[in-house]
Amino acid sequence: MRVTEALISQFINQANTAAKSAVFKATQKVVSGKKLESPSEDLVSAQRILHLDGILEELNHFDRARAIVQADLDATDTVAFAAINTMTNALETAVQMANDTVNPDDRVAEAEAVESMREHILDLANTKLSDGRFLFSGMAEDIPPFDENGVYQGSTDKRTVEVMPGFRVEQQTLGTELFGDPSIIKTLDLFVTALQANDTVTISQMITELDDAIHSMSLEHVSIGGRLKNVKETEVLLEDLTLRTQIQRAESQDVDLASAITELNTAELAMSAAIEASKRLIGASALRWLS
Repeated sequence: MRVTEALISQFINQANTAAKSAVFKATQKVVSGKKLESPSEDLVSAQRILHLDGILEELNHFDRARAIVQADLDATDTVAFAAINTMTNALETAVQMANDTVNPDDRVAEAEAVESMREHILDLANTKLSDGRFLFSGMAEDIPPFDENGVYQGSTDKRTVEVMPGFRVEQQTLGTELFGDPSIIKTLDLFVTALQANDTVTISQMITELDDAIHSMSLEHVSIGGRLKNVKETEVLLEDLTLRTQIQRAESQDVDLASAITELNTAELAMSAAIEASKRLIGASALRWLS
């Protein structure tokens, strides 16, 4: 084959273009820190990165669900603690008012304090979250769980949420589970009536009923605390899984900087060599043209 000027020019252009392209790609790796600029460069690695991205998105979904469940359980735990404290105060009042030395006027006066406790318990039982959901209504989250008479009107169904792969937790506590059925609101109503009527027999019975109610509420509070503890532990596990997945993705996507710099240096040397070779070829071609 005859070596023509056009062929030499074509060879020089191809060599220089290839050398510049190699330098450009190597520079991109160093600057971006990524092995792949497009999936076509390495289909296997690209597919692995997509798979890991899917896992990260799923873990992020679980973490968002966990955060909502944890917030609800935190609120439930706080309400349970406050309700038990209020009922403990009511029990202490019952013990005091059952004493024979207390006169009727003192019992009538104390009825107002118990009425305030009753209203506080009703407010706690009808706790509404910042997003408008009622905490103790079960699945009927737009309905106040208790009416003014302390009758439960929420749902008997409650939500369970998967907060990490294969692990579900009860997000909700029904009003009947914490506040009883019949509710402790009705028990406090009876207590108020007994105090107003100076009914010492019923007041004495209140001691047992209130003590039983506190015991039942405390057991439910333990259950709430257990679920909350599990969800908080799940947060740590999700963080660990996310970190491990991010590391695997980085190993597939991110470049080894030392290797990338070496690759860039090699590409730059190759481009310099291509330029020198081009000069020689151009020079030789010019001499042939002059001769």
